[in-house]
Amino acid sequence: MRAFFEALGAKVDWDQSTQTVTGTRDNKTLQLTIGSKIAKVNGKEKELAVEAQLINGHTYIPLRFVGESFGDEVIWKNGCIIINSRR
Repeated sequence: MRAFFEALGAKVDWDQSTQTVTGTRDNKTLQLTIGSKIAKVNGKEKELAVEAQLINGHTYIPLRFVGESFGDEVIWKNGCIIINSRR
């Protein structure tokens, strides 16, 4: 999770008590809470198809949602995810 946010140029913070990750980049703030299908983008609630999850000590997040929330183009091609930054 951290590596993905940082690869997109976002600052990432983790709140263990609420199990919430917050990513910020430019004028966008994105919050994902483990086990919740509701994310927040600049304080506005958005419904997720799949919630963020902890599996074997690793955090899994919906990559397309994160990339697109930051305004990037996300493409799935031949089993790989391609992010075209629109910064």
